[in-house]
Amino acid sequence: MAPMPSGIEEFIHSHSTDVVNCPHCGRYVGPLELCVYCRRFHAKRLCTRIVKYVSPLLAIVALGALYGLGEWQGHPSKAIKEISEKNNYAYIRFAGTVCKAPSMYDSEEGGGKTLSFCVDDKSGMLEVKAYAHSTGRMAAAGQIPASGDFVEILANLTIRGDDKSVIINSPDQISVRRSEAEQVLDASALAALKPGLDPGQIRRNAIITMSGTVVYVSAERQPGQYSVFLRLRGKGEGAVGVSIPWDRLESEGAVAAGDHVWAGAPGIGAEVSVTGALRYKEPKVEKGKRKGGWTVDVGHVGDIAPISGGSPQEANRE
Repeated sequence: MAPMPSGIEEFIHSHSTDVVNCPHCGRYVGPLELCVYCRRFHAKRLCTRIVKYVSPLLAIVALGALYGLGEWQGHPSKAIKEISEKNNYAYIRFAGTVCKAPSMYDSEEGGGKTLSFCVDDKSGMLEVKAYAHSTGRMAAAGQIPASGDFVEILANLTIRGDDKSVIINSPDQISVRRSEAEQVLDASALAALKPGLDPGQIRRNAIITMSGTVVYVSAERQPGQYSVFLRLRGKGEGAVGVSIPWDRLESEGAVAAGDHVWAGAPGIGAEVSVTGALRYKEPKVEKGKRKGGWTVDVGHVGDIAPISGGSPQEANRE
């Protein structure tokens, strides 16, 4: 190996020691600018000082940029049809419309209700669940959706065989936007319509506002009965059913858990306006009674709004 040119080694050594040794007492101070021995200032090179003081600021800016990038693109929204086994146990973000009334049932562990509903984003449907520890907090935050509501969800995906579902653990993981009513109809006018997409028809699951007079009330909880049921008649002869689940009444505080009567149900003869999703069942006659036709599934207690009073004492009679 060729020897180093004369003077180079001394030059390098002198510059390195100038940087790390105190020029006043000659002791080693490393990167410090204030000598710990003689307490005198030791100015470093300009480039070293720039790197020393600017690098923390650059690090803070870089961390802020990474945080913003993570919030913006950390969980990009996916179409339900794009969800596959590769996403199992991952957090996914998706949005869509609640395609049927959510159901609530007693948790196997006890102590609360399990919530289940499906979301349709027009590319597919996906089941959403929230267990007892989350359902109560969602109800308190007003984040339990109704049929037809638009929701955006960021939650954990679970795939077992052909079953796909997401689990909500916090009200912060779901955003609910109430759907606007597509039409305002008289109850008797709705009863005369047929389901379909042609003019003069109305589609199933449409969100509508309907007004009419209460002609029938079933507001007592019976074995096997999961909803309060009303029947409204408008200005004509036809009538339309209105249904709101007992679980919804409990979650929104309209009745206490275990109550067998909804005291706040509108009475016979009351004029009310209701908003909800339409459900249709082919009419038929059973035991001399006509059953079927349109039913409005109400998702929130406030969607049954009184227009004028009736007979509250009859609200709990079938």
